[in-house]
Amino acid sequence: MEHIRLKYGAQKPNALLSRSVAAVAGATLIYTLPGSVRAVDEYMVEILKTVEHLFYTLHSLDTH
Repeated sequence: MEHIRLKYGAQKPNALLSRSVAAVAGATLIYTLPGSVRAVDEYMVEILKTVEHLFYTLHSLDTH
């Protein structure tokens, strides 16, 4: 989440004020997302790049 905040913060300094958090509770992924629809779209593009790896990691599946 920090990577996403910094990536968009370089273009939009107000994005640096966002408190981005990602967590795992049991087998559930939890993300806090920004308040604007446009920012959510931008964050989701980055988050979706990691979902497959996260799924494997959560379920202790070795893909290496």
